[in-house]
Amino acid sequence: MKSNGFNAVKKLLSFLGLLLACACQKSTETTPAAPECRFLTQTSTSTGGGVSSGKTTTGYDYNDREQLVRSQTTFAGSDGKSSYVIGATYEYAAEGYATRSKSDRVYSTAGEYTDNASNAYQYEYQGERLVKETDASRYERKYAATGKTELSTSTAVTRYEYEGSGTVSKITAEYTSASNGTSTVTQLFSGGKLTRYSYKAATGQETEPYSLSEGRLIQEKRNDELTTYKYDAAGHLSRAERYIGGKLYSFNEYTYDDQKAAVLADPTRQLKGWPREKWGTTLYGNRDNNQLSERLVYVSAAGVQTENGAITSTYFFNAKGLPVKQTRSGKWNSLAYSGENTYGYTDCE
Repeated sequence: MKSNGFNAVKKLLSFLGLLLACACQKSTETTPAAPECRFLTQTSTSTGGGVSSGKTTTGYDYNDREQLVRSQTTFAGSDGKSSYVIGATYEYAAEGYATRSKSDRVYSTAGEYTDNASNAYQYEYQGERLVKETDASRYERKYAATGKTELSTSTAVTRYEYEGSGTVSKITAEYTSASNGTSTVTQLFSGGKLTRYSYKAATGQETEPYSLSEGRLIQEKRNDELTTYKYDAAGHLSRAERYIGGKLYSFNEYTYDDQKAAVLADPTRQLKGWPREKWGTTLYGNRDNNQLSERLVYVSAAGVQTENGAITSTYFFNAKGLPVKQTRSGKWNSLAYSGENTYGYTDCE
């Protein structure tokens, strides 16, 4: 869970999504070994904490070549109003490379609006490595009261370049929309570590919003807001501090175990020829292990600290060392909170 106080950071991360990348703790491989321990089902439930409670369920389908062909996620909010359905499909060439995928999403808040969104992807390869990804996206919102609709479309082209060793050396992504023109994100790597991240707006202005160390994000600045990041000895994000106007506003603290995280069984991370840097999930450090706790504290102008949330997690593992269940409990937004995740796997005997 993330702090409400970090909404600005969350929105930025959501926008950048697949683009963010960093140094990995393990060597990069573009052609994974035979599939092992891939998700079959996931469920997540939560109650309280002043956040949107409900149940999320995801199922995965594979063909006779053990390739992911379909996934579907559904969410039903405990408020009886909010819900969504996310479906994804994948197509493959004879050699086993994913050539196309599509994501369709429907978000609904009863009596308010319905969102329909889709992304159609195409993938190109050279020398058994993903080198180009094209995304055509469409987003439509329809308001229940008036029937009015809002429509926007955009395209994104991402290119991957590699060093002779096979590790990524450069990722360039261009976003184009009718309303905002074309913006470009460029990432440079050396020895598997992110060394430079730049954003070029449609106006031509280029900025470098992140400060990096050993491939990890250590600082980002947005107007009068500054966020700093610290890591433990194993490379996990251990503390994030948010400053406004030069004064500490809030901080989050995290702890981890040394066991395998469930995300390692995400089947899209085992697709042939796809580099690990494609997801960028380790820009904030090592994510291969499980988060045991998160603590959120707000700091007043006078320096008084108030704990807003403290969540602890307990994990249960299968014989391969992957979680089959996670329970969460504590408080968030100063309110009681509890939740549970369960994971089912295939090829994980």
